[in-house]
Amino acid sequence: MLLKSKEPALIASELRKMPFARSVKIKEGIVSVTVPDSQKNLPKMLRLLDGVDSIEMHPATLNDVFIKYTGRAIREDSAEGSYWERIMNSKGDR
Repeated sequence: MLLKSKEPALIASELRKMPFARSVKIKEGIVSVTVPDSQKNLPKMLRLLDGVDSIEMHPATLNDVFIKYTGRAIREDSAEGSYWERIMNSKGDR
């Protein structure tokens, strides 16, 4: 979840006090936070936060999970080519 505010440090500080808020970070004036069970926790969060100008939400993707555990993004193309490129090229070798 991304939160825009004129006071991102204050918003991040308040979020860090919430037991359900995970991975609170500020980058370029935008607060990023992971909120498990957001349908239940978002209303609680909004009641406690004042000064949020906008909220952007998206469900976690496979790439988000991969980055969390490996620290890098999934890359479709590598030095060896993508999985599908290798499969298609190997069919021509038969």
